[in-house]
This record gives sequence, structure tokens and C-alpha cells, in this order.
Amino acid sequence: ALPPWGPCVALCYDEPRSAKVAYSATGGPADEQGFKAPLTLGHEVASFALDGASPLAPLSVGGFAGPGPAQRAGVAAGWFVDLLGTLAGPSAAKFAALLAELPGATGEGMQSPLSQENMLSLVFGAPALAQGLFNGPLRDMSDVTLMFTNSASSRPVTVLPEIHVAYPEGASVGSDIEGIMTPGEAGSVLCDKGHVLADVDNFGSSCSRCGVRGTDFRCE
Repeated sequence: ALPPWGPCVALCYDEPRSAKVAYSATGGPADEQGFKAPLTLGHEVASFALDGASPLAPLSVGGFAGPGPAQRAGVAAGWFVDLLGTLAGPSAAKFAALLAELPGATGEGMQSPLSQENMLSLVFGAPALAQGLFNGPLRDMSDVTLMFTNSASSRPVTVLPEIHVAYPEGASVGSDIEGIMTPGEAGSVLCDKGHVLADVDNFGSSCSRCGVRGTDFRCE
């Protein structure tokens, strides 16, 4: 799993930008006779960076080695690898073969070839090893397609409110919460371990003064 290197963030734009980039088998530099070599990913991308503080999109473009199709499509250093899009894209079979080298690729629940869900599980389970594959054998590949995005989510996200409730001395959580209900019941607030807090709509309570209502607020 991603290591606990400190606070985690998800950089998400209101209008995320994405680019589908193909490295063709005949798009590389030409020799003296004009014959073009395969265009490998490494001709353009110098490295992929790993950021443990960005768990939704841990891999990004670390830098460029030269011009190429990604930059022509607007991709810049720091853009994320859209893992969802890449692993479900035209080169899914190549990535399945590449990521089969990661630990657990032949374990219980793994398909052959690896499914998108399998591949995502392997990458997020061993991100540093996945980075090594991206910086190693993947950079040597041609005829491969990747998806890049400038946002941790390639789609617009909905920002949910977060509320911190402090109970002063003499006040109790029970003054707000009268009981717990099972998850999914109307007017519920999901909290740790699947328990659900109920009846927080007691106006004048600490929760309600802060804006918490008895629907859809998760207790972290």
C-alpha cells in the first residue's frame, strides 16, 4: 500500500484536462536513409515520479527527455498518469503483461490476463515497484498508449463539506446523538466501522450549530 509519508492530498481541478497519447511503432527518429525507428516512451519521457501524498494519482511525469506527442497534446511535467484510463485503454494487454511482474499477480482472485481491477490493485499495492516498471521496461516500449491528466480525478469532482465539532467541558456527545441505526436508514450519519449515528437534528446542539444534519455526514 502507499506508505504513510504524511498528510495526503488530491489535487482536483474544476475543469480537468486529459490527453490520450500514443507512441507509434514508426514515429521515432529517422536514420541516414530516412527509415524511422520505433518511437519509444523513453524518447520523450525521462522519468515517472512517485508521490505517496497523492494516493489517487501516485504516478506523474517527472520530466522530459525530448519532444514528443505528449507535449504536443499539452502534457506538462507534473501531469498524472491516468491509471484508470491507461489500464483500460488500447494498450491494456501490454500493461497486463508488464504488471504481471508485480508481487501478487498470480495470487488468489487474479485473472489471466490481468483485469483492470487486478492491475489497479497491484499498482496501488506496490507503487514503488510499479514506478520501477514504468521507468524501466515501459520506457523502452513503442506502440503503446497512455492517458495523462492534470488532475487527480480526470472527471469533475463534488467537494463535500467537512465539519469539526468540539464539545466543551460539561457537554457530551450523547446530547446530540440519541442512538445508532444500521447503515442505509434514512436520516443517518455514517461513522467508524459502519455504525450510523442518528437523531442529530437537535437544533441548539453542538452538531447542528456547526451545520451537521442527520443525513449523509460521515464521522471520521
